[in-house]
Amino acid sequence: MTHSQDESIISWYRQGALLDRMYADFAQRYGISLTELRLLRWLREEPGLTQAQLCQALLLPKQTVSGVMTALRARGWLAEAADPEDRRRVRVSLSAQGEAFLAPMLADLGARERAAFACLPEETRREYTKVNEQLTQALGEKMKGGNTDV
Repeated sequence: MTHSQDESIISWYRQGALLDRMYADFAQRYGISLTELRLLRWLREEPGLTQAQLCQALLLPKQTVSGVMTALRARGWLAEAADPEDRRRVRVSLSAQGEAFLAPMLADLGARERAAFACLPEETRREYTKVNEQLTQALGEKMKGGNTDV
C-alpha cells in the first residue's frame, strides 16, 4: 500500500468520526443523542418498522435500540401498533408529538446540510457521491473476508 493510500484511509476514517461528532453535537442542541436522532430520522423515512428491523437498519444491538425506544416512548414520540400479520410483533412509527419535535429539527439540519453541499460545484458533488458509494461498496466487500487484493 502506498503512502498516499494510507493518508487517504486515515483521512476517510477521521472524516467519518468528525461527521459523527458534528451530528452528535447538533442532536445535543435539541436535547437528544445521536442514536436518538438516527432512530427518529429512520422512522420518519420508514414508518412501521419492528425493533428488529431498526436494529438491522441502524447496525445497533437490540439492547441499545430498546433503551433508546424506551426513552423516546417516555417522551411520547413513538406510536406502536401490533403487526396485523403477526400480532406478537410491534410496528413502530413516530407519534404526532414525535413528528412535531422532529420536523423543525430536520428542517434545520437539512438547511445546514444543503448549505454545506452548496459550497461544492454540482459536478464535484456528483463525483463525491460516486466515489463515496464506490469506496463504501468496496470496503464492504473486503470486510466480509476473503481476498483483499485490489
